[in-house]
Amino acid sequence: QQQATQQQQQQATQQQQQQATQQRVSCVGTEPASLPHVDDDGTMTPVVLVKCKDAFIEAFGLQQRLAFVERSSDAEAAAVLADIDNDVPLVDHTPLALSTAILMWYERLPEKVFQSLEAKLEKAATNYEASLLLAAQLPQRMGLLLAWLMDLLVQVSMSSSINGTSVEMLGVRLSPVLCNGSATVEERLAKIAAMILQDKIDERLEREEMLAAAAFQQQMAAQQQAAHAQWEAEQEQLRAWGGQAAPMPGTEDLSQWMAGVDAAGGGGSGIDVSGWSKEDVAEWIASIEEGGADLAQRMLEEEIDGACLGAIERSDLARFGIATLGPQKKLLARIQELVG
Repeated sequence: QQQATQQQQQQATQQQQQQATQQRVSCVGTEPASLPHVDDDGTMTPVVLVKCKDAFIEAFGLQQRLAFVERSSDAEAAAVLADIDNDVPLVDHTPLALSTAILMWYERLPEKVFQSLEAKLEKAATNYEASLLLAAQLPQRMGLLLAWLMDLLVQVSMSSSINGTSVEMLGVRLSPVLCNGSATVEERLAKIAAMILQDKIDERLEREEMLAAAAFQQQMAAQQQAAHAQWEAEQEQLRAWGGQAAPMPGTEDLSQWMAGVDAAGGGGSGIDVSGWSKEDVAEWIASIEEGGADLAQRMLEEEIDGACLGAIERSDLARFGIATLGPQKKLLARIQELVG
């Protein structure tokens, strides 16, 4: 009886293992709706994509030369996807293998993202408005997959001064990934993908500028509050000495008063930087910027001396690897504070 019971238990265990094997679905070549999803920045996204993206960013993939333009071998990318199937952490893969795995996943979808629009792509215009209108015609599930990929590539593009990518390069790379078709389809889709990506980049830059403007307004409000407090303190001290306190000025007059207080201490740092050498500028940059050694080296290579320093504009900073608005404004403020 004990032997019979053990045999039954072994058979039950084997059946459970077989069922688990049958239920396990490869993350590659499978209808996305049947894969597990997770919330990624407010969008339910297949876990396979989120795991690859997170590992890619943690491995400094945004700095990878020609990220998402060049590709690893198919075997390296397949190894990434196999590790995801087997719940193995993605710690031993290169950024290039991880980015290629993401594109391979899209390539091997049962139906590619733009496949349902192949016929329209044969005659599609490739201007800005037409590109966005065509993307809006995608089925919802495909539109979400496209939006997720574009959001990731926006991050890659924002680091283009480091990784050397461009929206045109990425468009060419994405075209065969998003649709199977003729040479005409491939050419048109490359331009359309580049247009969609550029639109996403412009949206992000506009959003960052709005946030920076809101932060500036908050800073100005805080300064006004501080000015009121300082005015009241001075008037209270004047009354204590037996003097006649003045009425509270309006906002514009108060700003002028504060400007006068600041001017009394002198404008700028009082340092004449016009005679600085490029080495002097690099040394100063390295001292004010956390992790500024790389930026200092780039400015040294561009031969930025003291005479050039005050003429630096926001558009110049992307050349030095500072692609986002916040760090750009902070550095420009420090430069203007120095040169007065």
